[in-house]
Amino acid sequence: MKKFVFTIATLVAFCFTSFSVSFAGTKILKMGTGAKNGVYSTIAAPLIKKNLKGSDLTIEIVPGGSKINLDRLKKKEIDLAIVQFDALIQANMDIAVISSLHDEYVHLIVSRKSKINEFTDLNKSHTVAVGPLDGGSRITWNNFISLDKKYKKVATTPIRNTRALTALESGEADAYFCVTGLRDKYLMKASGKKAFRLVEIDAWAFNNLMYKKRKVYEFFKIDDDVYPGLMPSRLTMSVKSVKLSAVVVCLGEWADEHEEEFETLASAISNALPAIKQKTEND
Repeated sequence: MKKFVFTIATLVAFCFTSFSVSFAGTKILKMGTGAKNGVYSTIAAPLIKKNLKGSDLTIEIVPGGSKINLDRLKKKEIDLAIVQFDALIQANMDIAVISSLHDEYVHLIVSRKSKINEFTDLNKSHTVAVGPLDGGSRITWNNFISLDKKYKKVATTPIRNTRALTALESGEADAYFCVTGLRDKYLMKASGKKAFRLVEIDAWAFNNLMYKKRKVYEFFKIDDDVYPGLMPSRLTMSVKSVKLSAVVVCLGEWADEHEEEFETLASAISNALPAIKQKTEND
């Protein structure tokens, strides 16, 4: 009986030790994402993590935002980050792009009573809700200003989502500028109310921004089946806008020092891309 107990105890200890070694042999990389309930944190990062199974890498999700993530990368508080591609313009450090993920889209929303019909109608008499100072929408807004200085005179307010839409109804804000995936839940609710409409973004100055010989923004048409209630009229088939990529990045020096890990990550992201795009663009 003693021999049997010893054998069982030894087997349990062996199994526990083997599991611990396997876990200890997995390297945890910290990945900066976006808001806790946002696409980067709830869809992109978990799917990348899922596709790392079977490798010696895994990721720990660290909520943040594009600007916050780049600051943390610089301080080496995180290893990887998901950011808007246009955030790299302001990074001021050597960044390696591991992979592009899904596309994100610039939306300009106004009340149906508004006289703003195009982005170029914005002027110093208007106030635009662009979200918090460290948010992705603010980064894009600042880049737009750098491309056409006349928009620097437009006043902004750091509100977003439901509060921004409420501000349009009350007149506190004249427009709501946001960068998000198509069928964003807040914009879908706005579409259902039929009190707002999308404004065309067709300013060609925005077509000129480059990062490492790659265009940052591309023109894109938002079709009427995405937000039926946000189309300017029943006859409108689409509204011109701008799109950009979300990208996974790391410091250039990290990429140079961790070539095998870089390749493993690139492969996992490539395998995760179909599911990421399906969930972010078709849901």
